[in-house]
Amino acid sequence: EVAGAKIKIEEETGRTVQSFAYPNGGSQDFSDSLHAMVRTTGISLGFTLMPAPMQLNKIHSSPIAIRRALIHKHDSMERFAAKLIGFGRIVRSIS
Repeated sequence: EVAGAKIKIEEETGRTVQSFAYPNGGSQDFSDSLHAMVRTTGISLGFTLMPAPMQLNKIHSSPIAIRRALIHKHDSMERFAAKLIGFGRIVRSIS
């Protein structure tokens, strides 16, 4: 399915697809075997919805599972800023 979608998008846009967003993006939505399969299609970047942000060295070591923040239209400016700096991960790491 991933390979077919990649080919169709490339045919329709005339551009190479280099990235992939895991549907739903939670830890239960991807695995090492899925990472390997995505890589075989030529995709070099994969994005999850695991709590963000990531350190640059971790992005370089695992570019097929980059964390990203879920930004919602109802997020306040304060909540948006907290998500950008990874406040939730900081709190969880010291709990």
